[in-house]
Amino acid sequence: MRWFKHMTCSSQDEKLCRVIDELGLEGYGYYWRILEIIGLQMNENNKTFVEYSAKGFAKMFGTYPKHLRNILKCFDNLGLIFLEDNGILIKINCPNLLKYKDEYSSK
Repeated sequence: MRWFKHMTCSSQDEKLCRVIDELGLEGYGYYWRILEIIGLQMNENNKTFVEYSAKGFAKMFGTYPKHLRNILKCFDNLGLIFLEDNGILIKINCPNLLKYKDEYSSK
């Protein structure tokens, strides 16, 4: 996927408002970065998840694995993503991303 729709009112979404309350704008930025990472992997098979090591994800976000895990747990608790963490690999799934898929990918 080359791009996805970003609603201008997304910061007013109930779940994202809770992210901002709990994590500040840093958490809001992490959420959109996650969607970008998943979107880069999406193709015609509509794969809505990515799986990397904790260190690999932490490098993508410029943070430490422990900090990243805390943020991801918050997103999972709010239902923004589905998180699987076995201590080595972290799998992040966001099926809602399909709603915002670009038209370019289908052409």
